[in-house]
Amino acid sequence: MWAAADPGSTFSLWDRQLLALAANNTNLFICLFICPADKPAPKWTNIVGLPQRNPCYGYNMAGTGRYPATGASLGLDGGFDRGRYGGGTCLAESQVKVPSDMIALADCRPISGGEDNDLDDLFPINLLSELAPRHNQGENSVFCDGHVEYAKHAAWLRKSDRARQRWNNDHQPHPETWGNNP
Repeated sequence: MWAAADPGSTFSLWDRQLLALAANNTNLFICLFICPADKPAPKWTNIVGLPQRNPCYGYNMAGTGRYPATGASLGLDGGFDRGRYGGGTCLAESQVKVPSDMIALADCRPISGGEDNDLDDLFPINLLSELAPRHNQGENSVFCDGHVEYAKHAAWLRKSDRARQRWNNDHQPHPETWGNNP
């Protein structure tokens, strides 16, 4: 889930949801969500009234489609309503056709439309538009089954059926969406 309401109506993003599972000492494990290779990354806490996006890693909310989606999402977003902060649904695991070949998270540099990089700023089109080649001109991506792969930036962005199907929950390339992406 990219964004959801915690019990008690506290709004949080994907990383905060995972952070709760990491350990009892939240402050100690915040470093899990900061890439050591991203030297200029701002300090991230995501323990604020209006959550901030993670400065190093992005969630594949839209696949190769646009966010917010006008129809069914191609990514892992289960139907977040941009107009109402505080809601979000999870995409059921069974809706990911090939978990071992679907990108869930990747190195990124969030694009912000405002000054404080929080949710009242401009939403990105999708994670492909924010990839950050900070590892020898490439990125690490985490797949839905938990494994990690490294590839050069150009390989993640290649406009081919094989490269683009890895971003979508139905494991289809959706060439009609390629104009949305770099």
